[in-house]
Amino acid sequence: MNPPVPYRGKEPYIFISYSHKDSRKVWPVIEQMQADGYRVWYDEGIDPGTEWDENIAAHVTGCDYFIAFISKNYINSENCKDELNFSRDLNKKQLLIYLEDVDLPDGMDLRLGRVQRVTRNGKGDFYQRLYDAEGISSFTSGVKLDRPAKKKLSPLLFILPLVAIAAVAMFLFKPAADEPTTAAPAEVITTADPDAPPVLDKHMIFSKNNVSLTVQDMYLDEEGALILDMMAKNDNSQDVQLSFHLTYINDVQCFPEMFQTVPASSEANVQIRWRPETFDEYNVGQINNPLDVTKIEASIVMEGFTDSHYFTYYPYGEENHPPMEYVPDDDDIMLIDNEYYMAVITDHFYDENDRWVADVISYNKTDRMVNGVVNFESTNGYNYGFCLSEDLRAYNMVRSRFFLDEWQVTDLDKVRQLDVVCNVRDSETNDLLLHESLTVYPEGDSELTFEPRVLDSDDRIIFESEDVVVAIIDQFERNEYNYAFRFYCYNKSDKTIRFVLDNYYHNDELIAESGWNLAYLQPGEQAFDTQYIHHQDAGTTSSADFELIITDAENYSTTGNEYELYRKNIHLDFSR
Repeated sequence: MNPPVPYRGKEPYIFISYSHKDSRKVWPVIEQMQADGYRVWYDEGIDPGTEWDENIAAHVTGCDYFIAFISKNYINSENCKDELNFSRDLNKKQLLIYLEDVDLPDGMDLRLGRVQRVTRNGKGDFYQRLYDAEGISSFTSGVKLDRPAKKKLSPLLFILPLVAIAAVAMFLFKPAADEPTTAAPAEVITTADPDAPPVLDKHMIFSKNNVSLTVQDMYLDEEGALILDMMAKNDNSQDVQLSFHLTYINDVQCFPEMFQTVPASSEANVQIRWRPETFDEYNVGQINNPLDVTKIEASIVMEGFTDSHYFTYYPYGEENHPPMEYVPDDDDIMLIDNEYYMAVITDHFYDENDRWVADVISYNKTDRMVNGVVNFESTNGYNYGFCLSEDLRAYNMVRSRFFLDEWQVTDLDKVRQLDVVCNVRDSETNDLLLHESLTVYPEGDSELTFEPRVLDSDDRIIFESEDVVVAIIDQFERNEYNYAFRFYCYNKSDKTIRFVLDNYYHNDELIAESGWNLAYLQPGEQAFDTQYIHHQDAGTTSSADFELIITDAENYSTTGNEYELYRKNIHLDFSR
């Protein structure tokens, strides 16, 4: 979208104050105001080479009317607030246009309490309400369009002249009696330019539980983030919180930023935002233009409703989305390939952070929606859960990425063995279509054996008996404000053992009152799990306090009453 041309002249004009992050919402309003004859200046009119602050100050001083487009981006911008306060100090006539529901800071709310305002998403004609604002009509050049509904004229006033003209034409051009009549020339039908870019489809893409979403726009912001701009309508008598937990762009999994409340019985502008680094992290591919996005799938969660909902959106029509096709090659690791489902690990490698990175292709071969779960239950002989859960429409394929970090792989410097469980269920009936367990070897060595870990002087044993051992095997700073410690558990008995942290505290603050599952081990199995201590300030002392509870899990599963084997209070101090 090209920016509108700012007013350059000597007559009184309106100054527009806005956040550049809201350009896609503000520029159309400026264009319409200009089309309706209003003289409007905004900061695209700054001449190259001039001082930005001085130029802005000069235009605020020279304007006779000041309009601020209020949004979260606006109140988070110091430049925007400076413009607003400067215009107030100069006693400029002010108008606030609210682009979204936003709570102003108390001081700002106090200063602006008496300023007239218009809501962009309110009921009725927005421009009618805008042009009705006090004092704004004096800034037109006299060609302002009459936007209110006009009084309807009788159709006869139009039909009678047309009938008269047609009668005269028939008399003047009536062919002579001996002249043959000829057929009218065929109507020339013009078609759209085949090279023209496709137009964004702005239909309603979602409607459930009295909540609907209608697309308004899709664009890249100044940071290169992809924005899907939508209007949410909530017809419920209570507020609804919307969040998007999982999305797919062009059939590739990526995680969005979006959580917003839509007030009861109202409409609100909502956006899903994908940061550019997300595209690289999850192998979506570079998106330099919204036209690169041909398909979006999303999982919507609405607080107060128990189930998730999904939509599939083809921004430029389904015909412009190339079908995803994948043929496994010799370097891929096939997990499942049967009549219902295919799951294959592809493109696994170690990145610059020494993480093991792998993409999983999941394909639903049925004519119904299924949920496919690929659960990586253990790595290199250690129980460590990592689960991918995909909701797949009929004959649909997605590509998902997952990582194993250095604190998720111990003893060996590479991921050599993965124990995987695959489950596929019918999404509607919850019928189990597939259950299969298998072991795969990414490095190709299937002769590996994994003995119990040998604890040394650097490990801190916090509990040991003839049946089990629990130790802290690593302590390290994950980042400036997170200190990590890793538990190691080994079941030496012939029973299935459950390890739980109860009444778990960080720095005397209760984190989990009930059982926090640490490990669930079959006889002879070992596992590790990482916990984090959070520091608010550098140089502080942090602590972890909890009760370590070890139970007979088999007895728990058969009788419903846990059989407690051991319980011990643990206190750990960490100084920075």
